[in-house]
Amino acid sequence: MLELEDATTNFKDFEVAYKEFETQKVCYLPFNAFILKPSQRIVHYKFLLERLLKLYPAEHIDYQDTQSALEEVNEAVKGVEESIRKLENFQKIIELERDLLGVENLVQPGREFIREGCLQKIDRKGPQPRMFFLFSDILIYTCKGVTLTNQFRVRGQIPLDSVTLENSGPEMHGLYSFTVISEDREFLLAASSEEEKYKWMEDLKRAVKQAKDRVFCGACSQKRSNLAYRTPNMRSTRFLCEECYNVLEQGTCALLCDSYLR
Repeated sequence: MLELEDATTNFKDFEVAYKEFETQKVCYLPFNAFILKPSQRIVHYKFLLERLLKLYPAEHIDYQDTQSALEEVNEAVKGVEESIRKLENFQKIIELERDLLGVENLVQPGREFIREGCLQKIDRKGPQPRMFFLFSDILIYTCKGVTLTNQFRVRGQIPLDSVTLENSGPEMHGLYSFTVISEDREFLLAASSEEEKYKWMEDLKRAVKQAKDRVFCGACSQKRSNLAYRTPNMRSTRFLCEECYNVLEQGTCALLCDSYLR
C-alpha cells in the first residue's frame, strides 16, 4: 500500500486515474480500501462460521463440517490478522494525510495511528476545544477547518521522544486535566470524563515509551537507533544503531549456519 501511495504522488497520470475512479458511483470506498477486502473476507467467514456453530445443536447434520471448516479458517486467519491490522492502520494514516491541512509526509515507515479524539487545550483564554491525533511518534492537535468538509487544520505537532506526562489533579470545572510537557512547551489538556482522561494518558505513556526506545540503540544505549532488528524467533523487534545491528546479524547468521551444519 505504501507503493500505491508513492505512485499517486510521483506519477501524475496515475493520480488522475486514481481520483477519477474514486468519483464514480461504483467506488463506494476509498480505492486503497478495496485492497483490504480479500483479507477481510477471511475474517468475515470466521465470524459467520462461529455464529453458525452457536445456532446448530451438536447433533445437526452440518455441525461437524462447520466445525472442521472453522478450524481451517482459524488457521488461515492467524496468518493474515496482523497483516490486516497493519494495512488498516496504514489506510487510516493515508486518509488522515488528506484530511489534515498543514501537515506533509504523514505517511512514514514504522509510524502507526493509535487514537483520535477531542480534548480541551487550556491556556490564558480558557478551554479551547481541539481535535487530537496520536501516532506512535507524534501527537498532532488541530482545529476545525474553515470549510464544511471533514478536514482539520493542524495547529501543532509534538514529537513524543521528548515528552513527559503529569497528572494535573482532580476534576476542574467539569474537566479532567493532565499535562503534556515537551522540550520547549507545556500543554494543559483536559478530557470530559475521568475515564477518557486515563485512556489518553495510558495510550500516551505507551507511545512515549516506544518513541524514546527508538531514539537510542536497544543494545548499547549510546548511539541513535536507525535500524529495526527482528529477533530470530520473530517475536519482537529491537531498534539498534548500525554497528550493533551488524554484530547481531553476523551472530544470527553464524548460529543459523552452525545449526544447519549439525
